[in-house]
Amino acid sequence: MGPGYLPVLLSSLLFLLGAACAARAFVIEGEAIGRIPLKPVAAVAGAVILFAILLNFAGFVPATFAALVLIGFAGEHPRPLEAVITAAVLTAFGWAVFIRGLGIQFP
Repeated sequence: MGPGYLPVLLSSLLFLLGAACAARAFVIEGEAIGRIPLKPVAAVAGAVILFAILLNFAGFVPATFAALVLIGFAGEHPRPLEAVITAAVLTAFGWAVFIRGLGIQFP
């Protein structure tokens, strides 16, 4: 067993689980999938892109906060105050774990 054993094992298990779910979907009849809501998908994709761009220029804390606030507006009824408070708490947690706890070097 080398350093790539666990990632290969986990990815293989996830692939098999996905294949089983897909095969089951073709065999069992059920309700059709409705319209895919584009606003949450675009918000999450935009947040990932925003985080990747801001991480190099602004640093970990502003990038995390901005991405989480954007994700907070992905819902059907966005609440700005709730999004900002949640982003602040999660950003502080990420700072404590990754920067202080693990000592990861971010700008």
